[in-house]
Parts: sequence; C-alpha cells; structure tokens
Amino acid sequence: MAPVAKGRAWLAAWLAFALALTLTVLASPLFAQPLAGANTCGALIHTPPSQMDAATRAAAGREAVRCLINAERTSRGLGGLSANARLTSVAQGHADAAASLKWWTGGANPHVNPQTGSTIDSRISAAGYCGGKQRLIGEIAYTGRGAGAPSEGCPLGECATPAAAVNWWMNISKSGHREQILTRAYNELGTGLAGVAATPDAALPEMGTYVVNFGACDAPEPMPPAGGTSPPPRPPPDFQRTAVRFQKMHVNDCPEIGVCDWKLTCRIGKQPDVELLGMVSRNTGEDVPLSTTMAQDGAPPVSVTCTVQERDGPFLFFDSPVWEQVGTVSAPFDTGQRDLRINQNRDEGDVTVQILVEPLAFTHSGISPPLPPPPAAPTGCRIPEASSPRCGFLSAQCDAPLPAGSEYLIAGVVGQVFRVVPEIGLVDAEYREEGDRTLKVCARNAGGTRCSNGFEASLGPLVCPRPPVHRICPEGQRPCPLRGCIPNNQHCDFLQ
Repeated sequence: MAPVAKGRAWLAAWLAFALALTLTVLASPLFAQPLAGANTCGALIHTPPSQMDAATRAAAGREAVRCLINAERTSRGLGGLSANARLTSVAQGHADAAASLKWWTGGANPHVNPQTGSTIDSRISAAGYCGGKQRLIGEIAYTGRGAGAPSEGCPLGECATPAAAVNWWMNISKSGHREQILTRAYNELGTGLAGVAATPDAALPEMGTYVVNFGACDAPEPMPPAGGTSPPPRPPPDFQRTAVRFQKMHVNDCPEIGVCDWKLTCRIGKQPDVELLGMVSRNTGEDVPLSTTMAQDGAPPVSVTCTVQERDGPFLFFDSPVWEQVGTVSAPFDTGQRDLRINQNRDEGDVTVQILVEPLAFTHSGISPPLPPPPAAPTGCRIPEASSPRCGFLSAQCDAPLPAGSEYLIAGVVGQVFRVVPEIGLVDAEYREEGDRTLKVCARNAGGTRCSNGFEASLGPLVCPRPPVHRICPEGQRPCPLRGCIPNNQHCDFLQ
C-alpha cells in the first residue's frame, strides 16, 4: 500500500463499535480473562466512572485505563504509551458528546457524531495533533452499565469499570480492538471518561463511557507542557499491517463411521497458536464457519500455520478418546482468498482451511466499515428431557435452526462450548462447577451478542460413574452409551 500524502492522516478502517450493554448481553465467565495490569494498576480499575467525582475521572480514572492498556502492551514486549494532551482533549470531548446524545445504539457508528458529523480524523485534525505532519491514528470506544454476579452477565461482575472496558477490548471483541491496543507503531494515547452510558437505557448506579484515541507522528511534536513527557521515537512512514481472516474449515474427508470431531489451531508469523475450534462435529462435505481475525505489522506476504486434529475412539469400554494429528501446514500467502489444505495423515482426515489475506486499509473519512447486524437471539432454549447435565458436560436445546453465521456460548457456566449442531438447535458445552444455575444460550458475531431468555439447570457431579460403552453402528449412525445407535445428526441424550 502506498504511503498517504504528507499532511494527511492514516486512519485504521478496521476501527469498530465497542459496546457492552446490560447484564444480559455479551459478558459471561467464559470471557473473564486475567488482565496483565489486574494486580498493578490500583483499586480504581474496579470503580465505574459514575462513582468517581469529576476530578478523579479526569486524572486517576484516565490513568487507570492507560495503566491497563500499557500493561497489556508491555507484557507482550511492546512499548508503553505516553499521555498526549491533544488526544486526551479529543477523547474526552467525544466521550462527553456520546454521554449527552446517547446515540451508541441500534447499529449507529459510535465514531461519527450524528449532530456535528465529526469523525475521528476531523476531531484529531481540529486539535492540531502532529502539526499537519504524517500520522497514524486510531480510536476505540466502549460503554457499559450495571453489575452483578459473574454467572449472570459481566466478567468479574463488572460492566462499567476500566477493567471491564479493557477486558472487552482485549478478550471479547473480535472487531479489531485488541489489534488497536497492540499496534506496535502507536506511542501516544488520550483517554476520555464519562460517568453515564452512551445508550438511552435507564440509569443505573454503575455506568461508564470510554473513548481512547491512539496516535503516532513521523516527527517530534512541540515540547509538552510542564510535567509532561517526551514521546518515544516515531514510526517509519511506510508502516502497514496485514490481516488474516479465517473464514471456514471444509471437511474433505471424515474417516470415522458417522461424524468426526475436529480441533483446529492456527497462528500467523511467530505469534502464539490460537485455538479456532475446540471440538466441533462435522462430516464429509460439511463446513465449519470461522470468524477469527489475526493481524501483524508489515505488508503481505504473511506466513500462516495451521494444525488439525481428529478425535478417535474410544474403541473399548476402558479406552479413552485420543486426539490424532491430521497434519500441520505452514505457507506464505499474498493478498487474496487462499486455501490451506491439511491432510498429511490421510487416515485421520482431510480438511481445507479458507482464509482471506488483506492489507489493513487506511482512509481519511474516519467512518468504520459497516458491521453486520447482531445475530438473532436463540429462542426456546432449555435442558432437554432425559439429558440432565452430568459428568462435566451439558446440552442445551433451542428452537432450530440456530441463527446463522454466529459463534455460540452458554452464559452462566465456567466452561467452553465444544459442539454446535445448528440444524437441530443443539449446543454442547463443558462445565467445571456443580450446582443449580440460570443459563442463557448466546449467539455472537462482529456486530454484537444476543442471548436467549434464562433457563434453569442443575449441574450434576463432574465425575462420570463409568466410561462409555463402544458400539459399532451402521453407516449414518453413531454410538450412544445409553441408547445404542442413533442418527449422526441427533444428540446422544436427546429424546424426540
């Protein structure tokens, strides 16, 4: 990508909406990841702006957000970001406008003020950031309200605190917020906090709106005011980033009688492996949708490495299932749609991972690409009769089919979803704690998350009383310990 003309902004077009709504949306213990600054950034990271006075929000509140962001960067070997007065002024002004106008709802773009028409680029330009020199800028935003038990909604029981905002950006959103925070070339930021939500919902004691503007100039800025710090060296003018969007995995061959269980991990460059599929069941000719995006500094080509495993057994009642290696493939890819076929061990399967490699575009408009609408909320969800949760595994049955193009989670338990069969409305998950729970099945995509109504479940003992019994079933059927052989598209414990 050719560098932008000097004096114009580079603006990451992959900035996107970051909203955390009430307890019933988005959050669950599944998303509660440890933050790098959880033990070093002070107690204020757990205080919503609505419970800070104006002076605290303007000083310690902003610093709490900056501390959490810098902890995420420095824990990965990236430089910390210094506070910039111009970016801070822009971020605070936009947060105040959002809190006043409350337009962050119904799919509206949070980065464009509907009253003034101001964009990220126009706001930062008006503030004189970089003095007309070439620059790299970005913005992330978040609003949250409410608090409660982790099993009921927000991670850590917080929806509106600095910790909740940074956790959402780093561990929940898949719309580029994490990549913004971890962009190597940024060296400055400005943070704005407001003590009310940016949505028209009813007021709650715990509310907060956050805007963070990132920046880097190609030449030093004028000396900062007294008490400020000089920014670190500026990024080179040819800075670029490349995104790899994992779109789907196609099963070319399932070697099992019936359906196969698959596990997929991928990475780009020298980044750590990321598990894209924990355990998903698909047969020959079927697709598994993927919605993970990874990004790295630099222009294409980018090296992509993926490993696929297929679950075997058990073959005898005393056996345990074993994950067998289908293969690992690594290849450099240039821009465009690409396929990565993995089948070194053909006896264990044959799959193709479809990816899209593209340079992250930079524009001057400040308008984010449109996000897809949030998925429909699953309906009619319940624990199936004769399928009580036990042995650390549970099944939720919803109205079929499940919303398309979505990922799924079960809010209210600590564990992972490992199998989804959309055509019969089935979601299987593990759980790690026993007892009575109120659960919700949630569907999410880049546009947001929507959950079913709550339903009650009694999570039984975590330890199975006996191993499953293996049976050899006719083609098109699979073994079920309690029922013999059942059709491949039917859940083992679900009675129609």
